[in-house]
Amino acid sequence: MRPRTLFYIARELQASLASNSPSDPDCLIIELILGALKMQLINVYNTTHPEDPNSILTILREDILPTTLDNSSLLLGDFNIYYPWWDPLRPPSTHATYLISYIEAHSLRLLNKPGEGTFYRSNMSTPSVLDLSFATSGIVTKIKD
Repeated sequence: MRPRTLFYIARELQASLASNSPSDPDCLIIELILGALKMQLINVYNTTHPEDPNSILTILREDILPTTLDNSSLLLGDFNIYYPWWDPLRPPSTHATYLISYIEAHSLRLLNKPGEGTFYRSNMSTPSVLDLSFATSGIVTKIKD
């Protein structure tokens, strides 16, 4: 199956595939060096495999999300999960508790503005908040919108 996550990296930056990046098309982890700062970027597309009827959501797959995070890490992607913290207009998704537990265990901070839509289709009355970005405490103050 071909990858469903990617990063665009400017040529002047140093980036490499992280040693803990899973061999899964729906998750990609890279290490990025910005001067003296070394960052870990984790990109997740939270979905099932369309060709596998027994497939489970990406975040529920074994060994997908790292058990430890560097102090300068970003977790981002299309999580396809509703939760009042970031989308106060919709009820929580069934699997939201797993993601919330991961966020709390790693003291991640939401970078999105709560309630600000990230996904919209013409048949929707209000945009959804499905694309999310989280940062570890070591990097959250260094991020600018």
